[in-house]
Amino acid sequence: MRSAYNHFRLGLTPQRILAFLFLIVLGYLVIVPLFLMVRETFIVHPLERFQIPGSRVGEWTTAHWKRNFLSENAYAFFYRPLINTLKIALGFSMLALVIGGTLAWLVVLCGALLDKCIGLLGRGVHPTVISDSMATACDKACEILEGMAIPVDLEDRESLIQAATTSLGSKVVAQYSNLLSPIAVDCVLKVLDSSRPDMIDLRDVKIVKKAGGTIDDTELVEGIVFDQKPSKAAGGPTRVEDAKIGLI
Repeated sequence: MRSAYNHFRLGLTPQRILAFLFLIVLGYLVIVPLFLMVRETFIVHPLERFQIPGSRVGEWTTAHWKRNFLSENAYAFFYRPLINTLKIALGFSMLALVIGGTLAWLVVLCGALLDKCIGLLGRGVHPTVISDSMATACDKACEILEGMAIPVDLEDRESLIQAATTSLGSKVVAQYSNLLSPIAVDCVLKVLDSSRPDMIDLRDVKIVKKAGGTIDDTELVEGIVFDQKPSKAAGGPTRVEDAKIGLI
């Protein structure tokens, strides 16, 4: 009996006593009120007996949960924003993983190269020889990559769309790649000079953002879009056919 008492007395350290008191306070201030709040959602209240047919005050009901999670308003005000938030969060997470993985790969690669350079310097190799060797290795790597590359015909629109879709796969708008990829390819093909396919001035393509729409409203306009409405008060025309526009 005395040994059990001594064991119990040794176990009552000040830290354990404070932790026990904190648990009691937590239960009284947080857990019990939370339980009472949740219980109230399963009870019919006096003002709700007319909204729930055949119910009486104080009865057990799940009408509140059905109205909040299984109704059309729940989809419009809860599930749809939640899905959009998850899409954006997943997109940013994938982007962060891609950027973080790329940076980590670059750091590891540069660290390995620097480690080899330090080893060469320790053997007495001149820094100029090392830098020239690195430049030669870079040129050889580019040559190997160009040899592995598959030529793409600029007339093959489907291959260009697949390449654009792959490029957009790591971006925030990856879920809209099927819409944006054809638009991007068509924009570049419209301003492409067949005599100089490697020289494309992207300033010939303008992206105009409009408030109030979504990415699904994105469209390609072949021509010029005027934001200003015609001035009817000044007698301006509202419709012109076969017009010739001079750009200054």
